[in-house]
Amino acid sequence: MAIRIITDTSSDFDPSALRGRSVGLVPMTINVGAASYADGIDLTHADFYEMLLSDGEAPKTSQPVPQDFLDHFERAKAAGDDVIAILISGELSGTVQSAQAAKDMCGYDRIHIVDSRCASAGIQMMVDETERMANAGESVEAILDRLESMIRRMRIYLGLDTLKYLYRGGRLTRLEAGVGMLANIHPLLALKDGTLEVCAKCMGTKKTMRRLVEIIESVPADPAFQKRFIYSYDDSHCRELMRAFPDAAGTDVVELGPTLAAHAGPGVYGAVFIEAEKNPAQI
Repeated sequence: MAIRIITDTSSDFDPSALRGRSVGLVPMTINVGAASYADGIDLTHADFYEMLLSDGEAPKTSQPVPQDFLDHFERAKAAGDDVIAILISGELSGTVQSAQAAKDMCGYDRIHIVDSRCASAGIQMMVDETERMANAGESVEAILDRLESMIRRMRIYLGLDTLKYLYRGGRLTRLEAGVGMLANIHPLLALKDGTLEVCAKCMGTKKTMRRLVEIIESVPADPAFQKRFIYSYDDSHCRELMRAFPDAAGTDVVELGPTLAAHAGPGVYGAVFIEAEKNPAQI
């Protein structure tokens, strides 16, 4: 018996990085007008960004259907393996519900659906830790406890270059986006309760970068997990952010795929890390 790990393409794993690893990847669907694409299968990041930057219809994402998960679950059931499925936040997508429906259809109790309460590099950190523990012979219960701790302490902070794509995706009104762009306002987003919310607004890129560094530095990071940095389309701001952190050398840089970039647009940059456990005396 083994532990099989499943995730979805909101994790932004490069498929080539998963070769030889026991990690199954279920694609999100990207819809552009009447056309639909399977993320990472018949739509590359380059193709997606070409569509996003065009003046055509904005790409939209939708969750996998239960059958996409059922194929993985049935194979695990036939082999008598456990499954740990680490999926995009239920606040951002219905993917967790699709996986739960597939579990019910499969009728196999050893499938464990984990709502990551995050996406992208945050899911990657959880998948990597699950794989490390499974390879070390840790139990499913110990792994799920570890994941629960990571979810509780996961921190994501992002800077945005433009409000245009939040408006296109319906997250801002035309007035809010127009006023913000005229004033050169750059929002900072933070992960909260499984979704990304505005935590600060700054005028100009330099002030936004300084404030983002201050926010990240104000939260003590767990040294057991290396920070990861993320960007969309253009990594120049991401590289500038990394230079503010001496321990960033050699860390993973993750390009956002369609699931988040469709809403936030190009020019996103930020950091993902696990907050250090608080001393009981500090709580």
